[in-house]
Amino acid sequence: MLKKNILCFLFIFYSASSYSGVTNILHQERVNGCNIIIIHNAVKGQTGTIVVRGKDDDLNYCNIAEKTLLPALDQAMKHPDIDKLSEVRSIFLGRLVSYNWISAFISSHAATDPNWNKKQGRSVKDSTNKYVNKLLSSSEILTAFDKVMSKHQYRATRFSCEKILTNKDRLPVDAMCWINIKKNS
Repeated sequence: MLKKNILCFLFIFYSASSYSGVTNILHQERVNGCNIIIIHNAVKGQTGTIVVRGKDDDLNYCNIAEKTLLPALDQAMKHPDIDKLSEVRSIFLGRLVSYNWISAFISSHAATDPNWNKKQGRSVKDSTNKYVNKLLSSSEILTAFDKVMSKHQYRATRFSCEKILTNKDRLPVDAMCWINIKKNS
């Protein structure tokens, strides 16, 4: 029995450690009561993800304006150790409710788009995820991210969003979103 417990412990201990990730803080700042942190997350030997978070002092998510996010992302990409970290393939924004400007863009577009069914709160012909991804990937929002990333030898290629939520008017306002990026050759 003791041998079985030891083997179980060793299996759990070594399994957990072999899958643990590495986190590096690239940039942090406080803007209008919002603590913004941008980190690089990666599992050793694999590609990384840049993660953006904004929380107030009570640890509630807060709004990150475009005029704050894009310069902060630019500063994060200038981190002196960025080239020593695993290559980045995506930027995880998290929930769009933390980015009122993106949320407002998708809901105002859907409000006048004949391809959005306001009665059912979904796309007329595509999945809701595909609708939001196409909309954001073909927008000036992706272009703004691409402009920042191009200074650092990356291209912002598309949005990848899931778990789309609608408001009481059945317009899309929230989702979990990543921006796929590609290093220039």
